[in-house]
Formats: sequence, C-alpha cells, structure tokens
Amino acid sequence: MAALYLTPAEERLFRTLPDAIIHGCDIAQEQLTFQDSYDRRRMRFDLIQLKTPELFEVARRLQGSTSSDEILKLVDSIDIRTADPKDVSRLFFALGPDVISIIINQLLSTAATSDNIDDIGAFTEMRHDMLTSLQQISS
Repeated sequence: MAALYLTPAEERLFRTLPDAIIHGCDIAQEQLTFQDSYDRRRMRFDLIQLKTPELFEVARRLQGSTSSDEILKLVDSIDIRTADPKDVSRLFFALGPDVISIIINQLLSTAATSDNIDDIGAFTEMRHDMLTSLQQISS
C-alpha cells in the first residue's frame, strides 16, 4: 500500500482506528494546500464532459451543492462498478480537493476494515495528485 497523505487533523482521527486495520500503514503528512472556491468548482464542472448518464445527473446536482451532507449523499450514490472510470476521475477532479477532504474525513469516521483503509488511501492519493497539479497551475 502506498502512503496515506493525511493532514494533521486526519492523522489524529486515523490514530483512533483499531490497530488491526491500520497496522503497517505509512503516513505522509499532506503539506500542500489550495484555496478553492465555489466559482472555481463550478468552472471545473463546466469543463468536464461525462459519458455516463447517471454520473452526468449526479454532476448536475453536485454542481449546485454547498452542504457537506448533500455532497456526501450524492457521492455515495455513485455506482463506480457501472460508471466509466474516466468519468469518475473527471467528476472527482471537478469536485476538487476540499470535497475530497470531506469524503476522507467521513471515511475515517466510519472505517472498520482494511478495505476501508485502502479506500481512504485511494482518496488521499487522488487529493495529493490534485493538489500537486493545482500548485503547478497557480504558481
């Protein structure tokens, strides 16, 4: 497993999980930040082109969402087994690092298995890659 890129607050939450599921995990502190905004997120949504009809509908609803609970509910409704993987990547790109952080915190709050830790790792890696990319663009 690759390192989990966690913020200090996320790492504190991670350390409360059972040893049996976090044993052997490498933690790298996420030091990159990006000041996102509703307008930037809306612009990213305008740029993406989705082929999966269900994801297109979810994206339309996510574009106007500002509530963390609503965003989590919509993201949870995505069936990634039937969606085009590129569409899923595009959708998370449009959501941006702040929303991915909300998802990571939710996953950390409910993690009960090593599979959950794998999911958290995938999301932290996605956020880290996105933050790296956004740092290069804004420099």
